[in-house]
Amino acid sequence: MSNTFGIRYEEAKTEIAKIEKAIEDLYINVELIDKNTNGISKDTWVGKDADAYQEKILGYSDKLKKQTDSFKELVEKLKDIVEDLKAQEEKSAAKMSGE
Repeated sequence: MSNTFGIRYEEAKTEIAKIEKAIEDLYINVELIDKNTNGISKDTWVGKDADAYQEKILGYSDKLKKQTDSFKELVEKLKDIVEDLKAQEEKSAAKMSGE
């Protein structure tokens, strides 16, 4: 029994696309949080409490954006790995077939 594994490349691309969509949705949600937080603290709620709230929420959304950036970097690395493995497999197959 050998330790062999494989990747279904089209399925991998589909799943990666889903992750990319989720990342894009996160970016949109962070923008909405920032917009709504700024709107609340400027239009309807003023004072030290409003300023503290805005600072806290914008701090959280900044952390969320940084994490989302990290997810995006991870997905790019994953895409590179999948493409490298596919190229290696194609090269190996061509070698075995004598091309």
